[in-house]
Amino acid sequence: MRLDIRPLATALLFASLLARPTEAQDASAPVRTSADSSYTDAQAERGAQLFTRVCLECHERVDLSNADFRLKWGGQTTFDLFKNISTTMPDNNPGMLAKTEYADVVAYILKLNGVPAGPAELVADSTVLSQAKMTLPGATGAGNFSAIRRHGVLARAASRSRAPRVSAGRSVRRQARA
Repeated sequence: MRLDIRPLATALLFASLLARPTEAQDASAPVRTSADSSYTDAQAERGAQLFTRVCLECHERVDLSNADFRLKWGGQTTFDLFKNISTTMPDNNPGMLAKTEYADVVAYILKLNGVPAGPAELVADSTVLSQAKMTLPGATGAGNFSAIRRHGVLARAASRSRAPRVSAGRSVRRQARA
């Protein structure tokens, strides 16, 4: 019995074409990761204090560092997370914090997810933050080809969709206590 490898060869060719830079892309520019969006331990500590004061009313720390969170945000840019939080949180008054405070909260979330601190603070600059993809330890699915192994097809369209909001309103556990 002969095994037809043409579908596998086609999928590998397609995957290799996706991975290659186009002429419009600068082949010399490295892909940045969340490690490039460094933050300091002091910034993450400020973010932790702010999170406790403002965010903990609706969000638990585990909700921002569990597998679901990593699946949603792994592969997204740091700016995607920053923009989502700064335009939708806190739920009762979105955008009320200073941009530097939102950057502090993002730094804290990166720390919660195992991204190591670096020598420079995370800056609230859309250009800089847009260049860095979040590489969250334990994140699977977003930005990889694991769907090929599971389903035998390329399923990258799902990773191109916008990430959903971190959360809307109070969590069920918090509502039960109120």
